[in-house]
Amino acid sequence: DMCSILKCCVICYDYSEFDNKNTIEHNLVNDLETAINFAMDYFKIKLYDVFLLSSSLGSLPTFSICARERFKKIKGIIAVSPLSYGAAVYRQGSKTSPTKIELCNSKKEGYYSIYQYTEKIFIPTLIIHGRKDRVIPVSQSTELSEKMVHAKLWTPKNGTHDNIFTFYRRKFFLRLKGFITEQITYSSNLNSLSSINLNEENKAAVKVMDILQSN
Repeated sequence: DMCSILKCCVICYDYSEFDNKNTIEHNLVNDLETAINFAMDYFKIKLYDVFLLSSSLGSLPTFSICARERFKKIKGIIAVSPLSYGAAVYRQGSKTSPTKIELCNSKKEGYYSIYQYTEKIFIPTLIIHGRKDRVIPVSQSTELSEKMVHAKLWTPKNGTHDNIFTFYRRKFFLRLKGFITEQITYSSNLNSLSSINLNEENKAAVKVMDILQSN
């Protein structure tokens, strides 16, 4: 649906196994970087044509990547119910027991935080967070949007941590399409202005050359 509605290519990836709190952030970021590199190398996609869509814990690698100099040309970020801070990850003792993610109640207790990246990110960002999210409080996204330079926040009244893609499906796609179209249009206008300025500079240079030659 996303491909047909938004008229775009969608590349999905999965995280490698959660290890422990000392390596999980490194692993998640590496997984995302690998996916981006694959898109660029195999499909020849340019960074300025890339939008990153993340949800919940996925906000951690997304914001970490976008704070890097190499990835600052990414077109836009869409973060759904982002986990801004307070996640502690640990493993159960046996192989059959899955890794659990435990939410802490404060920034000091939390092992992970994406606030450290916000001052380095100037990429347009759309943050979507349900007001009835009982997993990650919407206040995290409110604070996050206030800390970012180019962030828009949409907080569906009856949105939870899991129903943004289903109960709000139509509105979600409308918001997504509007955001993507806005960024593409803005970039096109900037390119047009750059061309106009370049033409004016060329005309001025030609005029100067004519004056010098006539003298």
